[in-house]
Amino acid sequence: MTTCLAEYTTGIEALKRERLSKTLGQLTDEEHARIESLTNELRTLNTNFDAEEEECHRIQRELRGKEQHLNGYLRRRHHEVEAELLRAQQQDHLEHAQERERAVLRLTQQVSEIEQQMNRLSSDMRVEDEGLKLKKQRLDEIQKDSSVKQGELSAEFAKLDDFAMKISNLSKKKGEYDEKLRKLTIVASDLLQFKQMDTPQIVDELRNVNKGLTKFEHVNKKAIDQFATFQDQLKDLDDEGLEITKSTQAIDHFIQEVDAKKEHLLADVLVQVDKHFQDVFKELVRDGSARLTMVKEVEEDESERASKKKKNAFGAPELASGIKGVKIEVSFSGQSTSFLQMSQLSGGQKTVVALALIFAMQRLEPAPFYLFDEVDAALDTQYRTAVAQLLKKDAKNGVQIVVTTFRPEIIDISDRCYRVSMRNRVSTIDSVERKEASEVVDMQAAQEGIGD
Repeated sequence: MTTCLAEYTTGIEALKRERLSKTLGQLTDEEHARIESLTNELRTLNTNFDAEEEECHRIQRELRGKEQHLNGYLRRRHHEVEAELLRAQQQDHLEHAQERERAVLRLTQQVSEIEQQMNRLSSDMRVEDEGLKLKKQRLDEIQKDSSVKQGELSAEFAKLDDFAMKISNLSKKKGEYDEKLRKLTIVASDLLQFKQMDTPQIVDELRNVNKGLTKFEHVNKKAIDQFATFQDQLKDLDDEGLEITKSTQAIDHFIQEVDAKKEHLLADVLVQVDKHFQDVFKELVRDGSARLTMVKEVEEDESERASKKKKNAFGAPELASGIKGVKIEVSFSGQSTSFLQMSQLSGGQKTVVALALIFAMQRLEPAPFYLFDEVDAALDTQYRTAVAQLLKKDAKNGVQIVVTTFRPEIIDISDRCYRVSMRNRVSTIDSVERKEASEVVDMQAAQEGIGD
């Protein structure tokens, strides 16, 4: 404010000096006009200066009033508040001191009680320590006795092992002697004859027999043992063959049961899929109809079937369920006489049938996520619209469906649109509005039209 006043004052003085100058007669008309405008501006500035000066005086008066209020009332009130706070702090100090004295008294009582408890616990601990020492002494004595008993027990176990070894050796020798006795077994009549002979006669007879046995030294003495061994092996093989035959029969029976259950389950699933397939196909094709049928093998004669049966590793015939496949028949006109097979359909019609089959299986066993890559590329406009409505219907059931497309029908019913572009040889995915996605599709359609 002071700077502005000084500038205005300097300007006024300069203008006054110019007015008193005697060289005004030499000025041009433009300079006279400039002087007149400056004079008017000076008057305006004088008027503004007076107003500003009056405003400055008013502000100074308000400032002096604020200072008087500050010095006369606020500072005195400040001192009074400080005095009140000082008195309140002294009173609080007294109350805190009394409260602390009560807390100290309470804590002193608690300390005395705790010291009494500690004394009692110390006496109890001494008693327990004495009992523990006695128990430790008793434990040491028991451990010493246990060590002695363990040594004695080890010695007894060693003796027992020796006895067991001796018993095993004696049992082995007994078996050898029993085997020799079985080889020396004689009939009862000869035994009676040998009992009537004296010992020298028996020795002479034994000597003569040994001389006679020298003639049979080259005979295989283990033939009897080998024959017995082979008989045992043959019996084991017969038993094993019987078990294998029983197992083969059980496996064949199990395979028949599994094939029956499989065929029943396939038939049941086919019925359910066929129902959904018919419903979905009608949604895609107005007045259309479709059906799924199971194809079975042609019945054959028993002789031909027996000649064609394959043998497995055990010689048992392999079983088949009799199901050859599933046949799809569709009619896009709805007439019962116009059913066509897959080989008779065009590319777009095959796409419609494939989508109907996929959504039929999805309704039987729903999956949480589906990805379709330009499934509407080969479809006409009516089929693209029907597929889009079908996707919209299934998406409401909690299924997430991602479709890549260059057609507007699916974009019109989509919840979100994404654009895939190539930047620096890297694929980039951007979320775009439906309008922008429609523009991209229209541009692609225009380019395809130019190419055609």
